[in-house]
Amino acid sequence: MIHSQRSFEGAILIDHRASPGTADVPEGKMFESALHVCNHCQRNVILNPDRSVPLYHCPKCQRYICRACGALYHRTNECFTIMELVDACGEGQLEAVLAKRRSLL
Repeated sequence: MIHSQRSFEGAILIDHRASPGTADVPEGKMFESALHVCNHCQRNVILNPDRSVPLYHCPKCQRYICRACGALYHRTNECFTIMELVDACGEGQLEAVLAKRRSLL
């Protein structure tokens, strides 16, 4: 089954209309954006419409990935999904998979 990237989206809402705010969302403002989870490490990836750096996309698993995993992918051309780690835990191969990942770093 083919899924669009939008079918994997979540949402983030940061409301500082009644709080002191932060550097990213100042006092009296509200920030709302789409959210994806990195398919390689499970970090949240905010799809900020004002983004100046392009999002990383893994062509092998066809999902958005975070900057750290995107840099690793572009350096090694290897796709390591979180499901591979989960499967390796069940098969007793976790150390081998982690050793392979470390060798690429």
